[in-house]
Amino acid sequence: ALGDTGLGTRDTFAPLSRPWELSSNTRVELDEATIAWRKRTTHLTLGKQSVAWGVLDGLQVTDRLNPVRLREGVFTETRPERISRWGLRLRTRKAGFDWDAVIQPATTVSQLPLQGDTFDPRAARLRGGLPFAEGNVSLTFDEPATTPAGLRMSRRNGDQDWSLLVIRGPEYEPIFSLDASGVTARYPTRTLLGATWQKTLGNQVIRAEVATVPNQPVNLGTELGVAVERSRWIAGVGMDWDLPNGWFLNAQLAIDQTDGRDLVRPRRDEILTTRIRRAFDNDQWLVQAELIGNLGDGDGTFRPSLSWQVNDGLRVSWGADISWGESNGLFGQFDDNDRIWLRAVMSL
Repeated sequence: ALGDTGLGTRDTFAPLSRPWELSSNTRVELDEATIAWRKRTTHLTLGKQSVAWGVLDGLQVTDRLNPVRLREGVFTETRPERISRWGLRLRTRKAGFDWDAVIQPATTVSQLPLQGDTFDPRAARLRGGLPFAEGNVSLTFDEPATTPAGLRMSRRNGDQDWSLLVIRGPEYEPIFSLDASGVTARYPTRTLLGATWQKTLGNQVIRAEVATVPNQPVNLGTELGVAVERSRWIAGVGMDWDLPNGWFLNAQLAIDQTDGRDLVRPRRDEILTTRIRRAFDNDQWLVQAELIGNLGDGDGTFRPSLSWQVNDGLRVSWGADISWGESNGLFGQFDDNDRIWLRAVMSL
C-alpha cells in the first residue's frame, strides 16, 4: 500500500486465515486452497473458498454469504471484494433443481479500515452513531459465535434463471457498543431469505434480486452503543446491454430499507450504479467509467479508468476516484479523499 490508504484490520480474520504481516505496508494472505471431488452431478469442495450467489454486478442484495473487504469502501477494482473462508461446499442436482449448500466454520468477518486510514468511515451511520475524530478511543472486535452457512436452490428454464436461498451467519455491518474501556465492534447473528431472477432478451440481460432480514441488528441513533433488531428489505434490478460499436452498458438500482425510527442509519437508501466500457485494439485497451450515487442523499462518486494489457502476464491501469456530497453521506464522507491511482497486476 502506498500513502495512507492502509491495509485494513487483521483482527476481523479467523486466526487460521489472518494475513501474515511482513511490514506496515506488506502482507501475505492465502486466498484459495481447495480439494475437490466430483461424481456425475455432485461436486464437493473442501478448503478455503468464496461463494457468490447474487446476480447483480457489485450490489449486494443476496450476495451476503462471504465477508468482504471494506478497507477502501467501494473504491476497488472488483466489487464486492470477497474474503474467502475455510469450509465445505456441496453442489448437486436433484429433482430437476440445482442445490448448493455451504458451511464455513471459520469466523472471519468483513475487513474494516484501520483508524486513520484514508477510507476510515466518517459517517455516523457507519460508526454506530459515534462521532469521527482523529485518535478515537481504542476499537476491539468480538469474535462471532455463529458458524456461517447457506443453502440455495436454483433452476434454469430456457433463457431464464431463478433461485431461492437462505443464509445464516454473522452480520456484515458491525454493531458498536461503548463502555469505559472503549469501543467494541460486534457481529450478531442474522438470517437472510432471498431470491434472484435473470432473463436474456437478445443483446440485453435483465436481472432482479430481493432479500429480507427479519432480525437485522442496527445501532440506535438516540443513544450511543445501543443496538436493536429491525426488519430489513433489500431489492434491486439491473440491466446489461451490448450497445452498437462495441460499447457495453450496465445499470442497476437497489433500494435498502430498514423498518423503525431513531436508527443510526437512514431508514432508506436508493443506490444507482451506471457503468459503461469499451475495449479497443483486440482487447488490449479497455476504457471504462462508473457512476455510483445515493439518490436519497444526493451524494456519489465518479470512477473513470483506462487499462492496458501489456502482455499475457502484465496489465497496467490508470484511473481516478472522485466523490461529492455531505460529510455524513454514504459517499460524500470521502469528498476530501479524491485520488488518482496507478495499478499493475502481474499473472504468473
